[in-house]
Amino acid sequence: MKKLLSLILTALILALAALPVLAEEAARTEVTEAADAAQTEVTEAADAAATEAADTADAVEAEVTDAADTAEAEATEAAEEAEEEKETWADKAFENFKEAKWYVYAVVAALAVLGVAGVCLLGKKSQGGKPMSTRVMAEGAMMIAVATVLSMIKIIEMPFGGSVTLFSMLPIVLMSYRHGTKWGLMTAFAHSILQLIMGIKNVGYCATLGAQIACILLDYVVAFSVLGLASFFSRGLKNRTAGVCVGTTVVCCLRFVCHFLSGVFLWGSYKEYYDWAADMPTWLYSIVYNGNYMLLETIITVLGALILVRGAARLFDRQAA
Repeated sequence: MKKLLSLILTALILALAALPVLAEEAARTEVTEAADAAQTEVTEAADAAATEAADTADAVEAEVTDAADTAEAEATEAAEEAEEEKETWADKAFENFKEAKWYVYAVVAALAVLGVAGVCLLGKKSQGGKPMSTRVMAEGAMMIAVATVLSMIKIIEMPFGGSVTLFSMLPIVLMSYRHGTKWGLMTAFAHSILQLIMGIKNVGYCATLGAQIACILLDYVVAFSVLGLASFFSRGLKNRTAGVCVGTTVVCCLRFVCHFLSGVFLWGSYKEYYDWAADMPTWLYSIVYNGNYMLLETIITVLGALILVRGAARLFDRQAA
């Protein structure tokens, strides 16, 4: 019995002696596990930070690249616009010659010959039977030159032809009042040929010969020649201001009618490019499209004529040959 008690006591003493060692080992294990957990958290945090930094760097690089591409595109576009501005209207006109058919030039040449012949016949004798002075021809040429320059100053330009210009029709109207309907028509006709040459590219958009001839007549020759009839439509009106305004308005309306007919018969398919015109009848689309610029063009021309006749009425006096 004593031996058993001694054995138990010895085992108890050994157990008590081993407790600190076991506690220390447990504490060491706990510290190790905590350190491992902390190291894992630190590693994960570092990886997350590195990933976020990489994503931020990629985003910044993408933004910089996009900004550089945008700046380069804008610079290229600006350079192209600057290059285009260097080109004169003559450069663009001659460049457009390549896109027209040979018979278009034949029609233009025939019209030019007809115009020269008309000027020669008209210039043989004036109303009094005397030879027509070169002063009238020179004045007509000057009016055509001024009208051409003003036609290049476009306040509004429509996407499929037509524009609002700065008083470009007024010089031709003034020629009609100063030298009568015949010289007004001849001057307007010559002006129409020049406008046709400048816009000859538009004729090439017509698919058939008949359509191209119709385009030449309706959009150019007849449309601009009717401007020479301004003095004819003011006959019978004793008030000069009223006569000038009425005559100018009528010829502008006649030009609108020409463009309206051209829109109906030649350019009606272009309404498909507008959402608002998709379900419109062709005639209504032509009224809206051509009226959109011709109304402003008419107002500007009539206003210019009114200012001239009120401020310098002698410019509209009928000139002797």
